[in-house]
Amino acid sequence: MAAIITFIGLLICFYILRFYYCYFTRSNPLPGPFPLPLIGTLLQIKMDPNRWAAKHLKKSVDLWEFYFGHFRVVAVQNSDYLEKLNIYQPSERSKFFKRSFSGSEKFNATYSLIFNIDYHKWRRNRQFLTKILMSKKFQYGFIDSVQEIFKRAEKQWDGKNNVTFDLSEWMSCYKMDVSSLTLVGRPSYSLALFDIIDKNKSTFLAEESLQLAKAAPQYLSLLCFMLCVPKCVEDIVMLGFKTLMKDNVIFNGIVDGIIKKRRQEIENGSP
Repeated sequence: MAAIITFIGLLICFYILRFYYCYFTRSNPLPGPFPLPLIGTLLQIKMDPNRWAAKHLKKSVDLWEFYFGHFRVVAVQNSDYLEKLNIYQPSERSKFFKRSFSGSEKFNATYSLIFNIDYHKWRRNRQFLTKILMSKKFQYGFIDSVQEIFKRAEKQWDGKNNVTFDLSEWMSCYKMDVSSLTLVGRPSYSLALFDIIDKNKSTFLAEESLQLAKAAPQYLSLLCFMLCVPKCVEDIVMLGFKTLMKDNVIFNGIVDGIIKKRRQEIENGSP
């Protein structure tokens, strides 16, 4: 047992020494908070680098750095430097920039736009998304969806002198309804708590949609957190990272189930 503890201690010491060796021998050092192993500069800047920079850096500083876990992030304060940075690859005419987030594959983000490291997949997805978003049919449908969902919720307030509810929760459900109806083509019934008719007709859909409305910000927070954690730490069972990912409803197939159902409806001729 003592040998195992000693071995683990040596590994930790080796990791710390390697981390600070890479830190002090890094190329082009910039001003910024002093990082710690594993967590980087999370204690100093929290999740708001701009606030830390405004409080601790001089206005004359155009470039500074902080550590997102073990990733070094260079923050640009002056927009004039963006044209001088070599971040666009593989062509100067492309808007594709380098991605170095190795943890994005755990979230299937490599098939999207933000974390996609494959230039050809990114270009195809971007063209497809741009074509859809710029079409008049999509824009008119989006406007109609926003107005229709709000008017339906507004009808529940007619004839009531006082209506009390949590505005932040209502806005989250409203945003989920609009996103679901616009992107998937199926109402999510997230406003069922404020719509008695829809709630009575489809309780399961209402509960499912409310879970998604709460899970979306959790998914983004989990994504940012997992990007900070090195893979060697993430694989440790005792820390519970895999359980955290498994328990999140995004990974339990709810979104995939909605998309598959909608795809089947379209194949069967449903509008």
